[in-house]
Amino acid sequence: MTKSQSASSGGGDANPSCRPSIRLIAVRHAESMNNLIYEEAHRLHGNGTASFDARAWQEYVEGRRVPDPGLSTKGHSQADALGRHLAVELAGDEVRVVTSPMARTLDTTRSVLGCVLEKKIAVGGGGDVRLEAVVNAKYYEVEGCHEGGEPRSGKNGPGAQEYLLSEPLPEGGGVDVTYACFPPGGGGWYTGATGPEDRVHAESRSALFYTWLVDYLDELLYCSPGGAGKGTSRPKRTVVLVGELVFRGGALRQPFLFEKPILRVPAEYRSRGFYGVFSAKGCCRLRTHCRT
Repeated sequence: MTKSQSASSGGGDANPSCRPSIRLIAVRHAESMNNLIYEEAHRLHGNGTASFDARAWQEYVEGRRVPDPGLSTKGHSQADALGRHLAVELAGDEVRVVTSPMARTLDTTRSVLGCVLEKKIAVGGGGDVRLEAVVNAKYYEVEGCHEGGEPRSGKNGPGAQEYLLSEPLPEGGGVDVTYACFPPGGGGWYTGATGPEDRVHAESRSALFYTWLVDYLDELLYCSPGGAGKGTSRPKRTVVLVGELVFRGGALRQPFLFEKPILRVPAEYRSRGFYGVFSAKGCCRLRTHCRT
């Protein structure tokens, strides 16, 4: 029996009602500049209509698309709205964030961290408040980082860390950023690729991320104060996953039980750029709803 199975069945805890658990909240990034370019291409060249000009559409996209885009103006507004929503939801929680190394995802994560910190500082009456964030190099969108079919390395660990912390945080707040699964020698998250990632490689890579995630959650459940067997009172622990592979990659679809959404997504950030906000209870159950 694995640690996560033991936690799910109450193993190792004298009082099952106090068994350790971690809530997962998974979101996709807000609207990126590439999302905006694709939307404009659809509108200008009649995508979905009888007059659709596929060649003109392709030329428009290829002439404007960038390998690792940040958020659009609308995307920044969506990310701020998401952050404000989660700040209320997570005000009393012990919060950690696991994020993709993609620029659009780091932009989204930065807004979430800032809003959650601001709320926690206000609720706590000031003082030093710190959150933890992990940038995982295996957690990225299918196709990876490429330009005109040629791979681009993407940010390395220190670069992703610096990018995430590139804007001031609320006074009295801080974020401890670490990174995981990056190539050795300071390579970027897409180093070693030969072109756009295909589905077969995406499934294999997402399995590596899933394995890391289970180990990460088990470590939080069993090795932190108030972990398995302690039966002590502690704040609810929540891990926020910011990225795309949770929804499209098969590795995270199979091990978790899919159920109805727990958190309703406010309309101001429900768009093509977001799949939604979802919640999971414990290590072995993911309650979610995937919008295609």
